[in-house]
Amino acid sequence: MTSAPLVSVIIPCYNAGRFVRDALDSALAQTYAAVEIVLVNDGSTEDLEPTLAPYRNHARVKIIAQTNQGLPAARNRGIRESRGEYLKFLDADDWLAPNALAKQVAAFETQPAPGLVYCDLQRVNAQGEPLDDYAVATARRILNGDILPSLLVGGYFTPHTVLVPRRVLDQVGLYDETLGGTADTELWMRIVCENFPARFIPEKLAYYRIHDTNMSADTAHMLETQQRALDAIATRYPHRVASALHELICEHQRVDRDSAWARETIAAQQREIDALQRALNTRGVRLARAAERWWQHE
Repeated sequence: MTSAPLVSVIIPCYNAGRFVRDALDSALAQTYAAVEIVLVNDGSTEDLEPTLAPYRNHARVKIIAQTNQGLPAARNRGIRESRGEYLKFLDADDWLAPNALAKQVAAFETQPAPGLVYCDLQRVNAQGEPLDDYAVATARRILNGDILPSLLVGGYFTPHTVLVPRRVLDQVGLYDETLGGTADTELWMRIVCENFPARFIPEKLAYYRIHDTNMSADTAHMLETQQRALDAIATRYPHRVASALHELICEHQRVDRDSAWARETIAAQQREIDALQRALNTRGVRLARAAERWWQHE
């Protein structure tokens, strides 16, 4: 009997002591049994030892410390230190539903085999309470197959929604360590540009915590690194980017046509309402005058 493929859950951690237990516990609680966890303490300035101590002797947990090198570098260190056939990138302030890995590994058994599988997510506040009704499923029109057009618009799913085979990263490379908070989106773009299809699971199997120290809240950083990520992808895959832009332009034109039709329909309806209102007003005046004449006659 073939054993289940090993999944490596990579957890980069920088000063996330108040959240990291939720991430670790959710990885350990997976219904999918073949899991190893590699936590990379990326030079935290707070003392994480009291928090991490209970996990140090766990057979499925490996804890690594390094000087602070940034989020993409911490993820790359975790990849190099891991053994799994599949890789899951779980930030220390997020967590997974218990059946997340089981659902995603099963998705790789379909044909054609995807280059990455991603799922929907639930956004929560710092306390872990549901924050809103955001859904990846409604964020873009193209969710499966070649999702480059959707990615070019901007990141719409978080790294821990993704499960990716190691063989894919062996071909396309690891995270670009110069891109900070946009390194994940740039990596997904590289994967699909190399003609690996994406598969979306429309279930909220990942929880994304929004709090006061999220890197994504640094708008200047995200915009600057997004520009550099787009430059890199356009330089490396000009024909793929041109094709994706063509698709986006066609979609924009479709939306414009639909919007024009909707505006004209609304305008026509308003014209009908106005005409009816005038008719009612005219009829009301006629009725009033008729009543006045009747009273005068009486």
